[in-house]
Amino acid sequence: MKSYLMPRSNQPYECHWCKIIMPAHSPYVKLRRYYVTLKMHVACTKQLVQREWISHLDLRHVSGVASRTYLDINSPDVEWQEYIDGALET
Repeated sequence: MKSYLMPRSNQPYECHWCKIIMPAHSPYVKLRRYYVTLKMHVACTKQLVQREWISHLDLRHVSGVASRTYLDINSPDVEWQEYIDGALET
């Protein structure tokens, strides 16, 4: 299962994993499971990718990301932290 980093949400959402309500216009990770679209924090997605429950995080939907097109189980923590911090700043 792939997941996609989306630049912003048009409305508030509840993280599927940790159940925290995130405000509108905040970035999120979108994934489809059994024909249902789920939204999650980048930090929550990192845990699922590292446990291999999700294959990787696709970064192609975010503009200005030239260095990587995805993050997976082999991605260093420094690269994950860049995207987690970026998601918290907006």
